[in-house]
Amino acid sequence: MKTFFKARVLFPILFGWALGGLLFVLGAADDAPGLSFIGLSVAFLLTMRGVYHAGVLPQGYCLPIILMAFGAVGVVMPFILLLDGELDGMLYLFVIGELMCSAADSGHKAAQKDAENR
Repeated sequence: MKTFFKARVLFPILFGWALGGLLFVLGAADDAPGLSFIGLSVAFLLTMRGVYHAGVLPQGYCLPIILMAFGAVGVVMPFILLLDGELDGMLYLFVIGELMCSAADSGHKAAQKDAENR
């Protein structure tokens, strides 16, 4: 628990939440969903950076988690845009999301194999 109170851990998490929240609120005020998504992405990435420095996850697991999260967004986003009637040839997001999920899966398997060899 003491690892969470170090500056290398606490600063990225708090800064990520503050900056992500600010960008999210600015995006909501200007009706700019892209800016809100950037805010959520910044908050998530900086939180994962803090988790990495805390040593909570085994080595090699942060990148697969990040790829899986963004891959899931890439898989789900075309369906959301299709339901909103805003899909203008953005099916490439689905392919990119699938590729990120498969890369995350192979990265997870490599991390497991590396942990077994130690």
